[in-house]
Amino acid sequence: MTHHTRTVRVCTPSACNAWKEAQKEVWTVIAHNAIPGKQFYVQFQNVNASSGQIAY
Repeated sequence: MTHHTRTVRVCTPSACNAWKEAQKEVWTVIAHNAIPGKQFYVQFQNVNASSGQIAY
């Protein structure tokens, strides 16, 4: 959930998922079928900084 509408995606060290739009103040699933213990990061498109919450 972001505090502003943002385009985001989830990446692993080897690949990234497709970009998805996360609407302001709405929980948005940006990746399905996560593998427990696998490293990942969230990437924001065209944004220097953003705030919000992440649940996984």
